[in-house]
Amino acid sequence: GYCTQSVNVGKEVHQGVELLVRSTPLTRLTLDANYTFLNRSISDAPSVFPTGTPKHKAVGTATVRAPRRVLIVSSLRYESGTITTTDNGFVIPASKFAAMDLGATVPIRTFTLQAGVKNLFDRNYYYQEGFPEAGRNWYASMRYRF
Repeated sequence: GYCTQSVNVGKEVHQGVELLVRSTPLTRLTLDANYTFLNRSISDAPSVFPTGTPKHKAVGTATVRAPRRVLIVSSLRYESGTITTTDNGFVIPASKFAAMDLGATVPIRTFTLQAGVKNLFDRNYYYQEGFPEAGRNWYASMRYRF
């Protein structure tokens, strides 16, 4: 087989910016928007690339506070510019993607019920090529506070 690992091969430079905006346009609605730009490079090693982090990442969240302390949360995230390597050493860009999640939290006395759906539109995406993330999936949980 073919195996490779690059450790301490050059000087790595990370440059970026992160922006966050939060607004409450209505009493029961909070909107959050977050954008991250990350530029990474490795000098003195032209065939080695930093892998595993996106160059662009944006996350938007809307939180609605319904009556009886019920929370409804919708989240949309977008990533692009991730570089991965294959098992045989080829460098390839990972696909850009957007995914949406939707969930609710309902407090009932000393219990908290939580339910929702992740990857609402069942989008195929990869953080690393060859390892797909789960499609649409539902979750439910219950927490008891004593």
